[in-house]
Amino acid sequence: RGAEMVAAFVRVLGHYDRMERASKSQWMARVIGDIRERRADLGVSLRLVVKIVQLDTVEAAEDTLGSDGDADGVKGKKARRRRMEERRQVMISPDDQDYEEIRRAWIEKLNAEENLLELLTTRFEEFQAHAWSLGFERALPADAVGQPGAHRTGYQDTLKAFMETLLYAMKTGHVVVETETALRFWSAFVEAPGSATAEALDPGVKPARFGDYGRYWMMKMLVIRPCSASPETVRTILETRLANEPANEMRKEGYNLFMSYFLQCAADEGKLDDPLNVTDDDVFGDLPAGVDPSDLGPEATGTQSRLLVKGRAIHDLRITDSNFVGLDLLWRVFLDAPSDSSDEDDEAWEEAAHHLMWLHLGADAESWRGTVAVRNEFLAAVIERLKESAAGLDGEDRAVAEQRAERL
Repeated sequence: RGAEMVAAFVRVLGHYDRMERASKSQWMARVIGDIRERRADLGVSLRLVVKIVQLDTVEAAEDTLGSDGDADGVKGKKARRRRMEERRQVMISPDDQDYEEIRRAWIEKLNAEENLLELLTTRFEEFQAHAWSLGFERALPADAVGQPGAHRTGYQDTLKAFMETLLYAMKTGHVVVETETALRFWSAFVEAPGSATAEALDPGVKPARFGDYGRYWMMKMLVIRPCSASPETVRTILETRLANEPANEMRKEGYNLFMSYFLQCAADEGKLDDPLNVTDDDVFGDLPAGVDPSDLGPEATGTQSRLLVKGRAIHDLRITDSNFVGLDLLWRVFLDAPSDSSDEDDEAWEEAAHHLMWLHLGADAESWRGTVAVRNEFLAAVIERLKESAAGLDGEDRAVAEQRAERL
């Protein structure tokens, strides 16, 4: 109901703002003040931040004016004609405003004047610390007395609002998250809830650990365009957080996060490249129609293009150096990840086997060292790793190790 209430309020606000009877900028300042001074419910305030910024869209203008509803009958047709005329008046601008740039400029202003991202990060840290102060056995929605802010929205709804608002602020404002902030996100999203199990955050999504939702959010920070993680941030998260994840507990969600950072770090360090020389548009921003950014080059743009791996098939990428950061965890996942999952698609070790074969057998296409030599080298590496892992194993564990060896 909180989301419906926010949507209804913002529709009214948008209407009165255009009539100059209310100001969405003043309401935004009030909402930011509520978050800073802990005066209001966090879940409502967070949703208001996003919805008020989204008033600067064609879709929001349509939404504010209402839907067409039932267009049957004389009254329905008259109402529909009236709303269509109102929409034309609202949406036709002599300057043909770029709504995306308006939203981006507003987020940039909020970051510059209100330190929005830092404010949201700090409040999220407070929210998580309080919610999990009594342990990890279940979600502990704090009451209004102890929780920062007049907290009435439940824990999971507020967590979801934080996830959506932080991501929206980063992506809309084209914010690049540096290492210190990313590590704070990891602590709040992944470490704070420990192994606590959540109900599904969205309909149709199976329940998972709260920490897994946090891992999924960390992946979105990297892979949803525009990329919000700097190369330094990617490597630091990979080396200091992901590489220390317990391989014997690795599930598909955690493995997907690891691979996203694993491959992007390799690309950032020049160990992966794109033989098709496809450059990402968001490195350069908007270009005139018909201009290929790959034709401009770093000299023309002043910016070295960054190869973003997400969305590319790994076999389309060329490996120039197979000594990837995080390679040891890839081996440990293959050897130690659980294989007793009731869902075969959830077995991370199978994915690790696939990526290990790609990494070792696909790495030498340019150097022409020969397929036989490469395969022998890879098999030697597999045998050596299995010897290390099998030390002290017996019975069922040894059978699992042998099964995985045969998979390779």
